[in-house]
Amino acid sequence: MDLLSIARIMLKHKLLVIPVVALTLIGVVYIAAFSKPLYETTADYVFVPPPAAPTAAQVAQDPNLANVNSTNVFSRFNDQSIIADAIVGRMSSASTQQSLVNAGADKRFTVTPISLYGSPEPMVEVLGTGSTAAEALKTSTLVSAALQRSLYSLQRAQGTIPAYMFTALQVSSSPPVIKVSSMLRSIVAILGVGVVLLFILVSVGDAIDKKRAGARAGAGHTVVANGSAPHAQPVAANGSAPRAQPVAANGAPANGVTARPAELHLWTPIVAPPIPMKGEPRPIGL
Repeated sequence: MDLLSIARIMLKHKLLVIPVVALTLIGVVYIAAFSKPLYETTADYVFVPPPAAPTAAQVAQDPNLANVNSTNVFSRFNDQSIIADAIVGRMSSASTQQSLVNAGADKRFTVTPISLYGSPEPMVEVLGTGSTAAEALKTSTLVSAALQRSLYSLQRAQGTIPAYMFTALQVSSSPPVIKVSSMLRSIVAILGVGVVLLFILVSVGDAIDKKRAGARAGAGHTVVANGSAPHAQPVAANGSAPRAQPVAANGAPANGVTARPAELHLWTPIVAPPIPMKGEPRPIGL
């Protein structure tokens, strides 16, 4: 089926095509004109590990260091990305997200672990979102502050003193930018739904038309049991139906003529003699 055939079918079913096209265009215009834009800004943080525990030489120089609790359970792991995973888990919890939304943050923010600059230290990225650039910056600020508090409370719960804690150092950030891709995704989704719905309606309408045309064509051709067209009923010269052939008591024709099989001869036309005019001799038997 070429484009011209498709265009003809759509023109034929314009009563179905026009409403679907109109609704699709209305949806696209609504998304483009009334949907709120999405701004995003990022802030990258690296977790700086704590200093090493005091050596024997340092304790000898400063005996007070012997009483310092330099233990940090997170620094004992060979893979220190566990601290980043723990922070991401806390920031992704429903309670933390709800508290940040109540404080004025946009609910679409995210905190994810990343790896940049070839740094072996664990890193996370804070994605601030909002309907305006100011809202995106506010969200990034609120989430970053909550990240710092979560990092402190996580280590303090293990008995670590501030001097031997991991700290979050911001290493980069980006200004808020509008994300056109979100609007485009919505528009493409609406157009896709419109095209699919249009295809379904036109296909159903075309199938119904073909079925009706086939039914009309079949109604104009009546076929008897043996597959041939039915015989027309013979009509006498005066326009009346022919008289039935007389039959004797034994079932044979009264005139002695053997009738043909019923399947080969349905009617034997008998033409009535003409009615004589006034004054003409009447034929015998009338």
